[in-house]
Amino acid sequence: MAYKMNEKNRAVKLGVLLSCVLVIVIILVVRFVIITHKEWVQDDIYASSNVEEYDKELILTSCGSDLNSALLIFPEKIDSDADVCDYLAEFKSGLFDTDGTLILKCKYNDTSYQKELDRISNIEMTICDVNSEQKHTNKIMYDEESFELPAYIASYGFGNTYEYALVNDDAKEIAYIYLAYPNPEDFEYPEYLMKNLEAYNEENTSDAYTIYDHSFDGGKSYIEFDDSNN
Repeated sequence: MAYKMNEKNRAVKLGVLLSCVLVIVIILVVRFVIITHKEWVQDDIYASSNVEEYDKELILTSCGSDLNSALLIFPEKIDSDADVCDYLAEFKSGLFDTDGTLILKCKYNDTSYQKELDRISNIEMTICDVNSEQKHTNKIMYDEESFELPAYIASYGFGNTYEYALVNDDAKEIAYIYLAYPNPEDFEYPEYLMKNLEAYNEENTSDAYTIYDHSFDGGKSYIEFDDSNN
């Protein structure tokens, strides 16, 4: 009798083990398919390379909360005196996230450049905890080390999203960048990326900088921005 029970227990354990192995294999296969054939599991939400179609409000409406951003770095409208050097908007919905790229590079005259620089450098976002009535204001971060040009950063990897402006005082140019789940190896504008490309491969990004979220409990949970409070 004991022998039969042992055999039964072995069979149960073997069944559980095989089930676990099967689940792991399925997860690995799905992950491989997603990484190598993103076009199979992604749909375009919004895409344009025509700067005349630049519409920040439409992008925010189309992509919604998946952006983890209010795109505050980007201008509401392109200055009529600005010369646009680069423009690309491409957002795709996947199984688990939205991959996104928004690039706008403008060349300004002296007055418009300074006005836009003042706007960017004073960006801030107030996060409110409605339960405790606490408030915290995040301010834009200035960085002269991470990129080829000085940068004003709104998001620095939180939730695998990046939002920043690269400023060139000599040329009076500003490149506005938003990236969600970027793949630096295939990115067609490498001059807009961080010097350390490995930073884009970080998986745990909950402690990365962003003006759009804040934790009031030491990192256990995060509260997202609400435009109505700003």
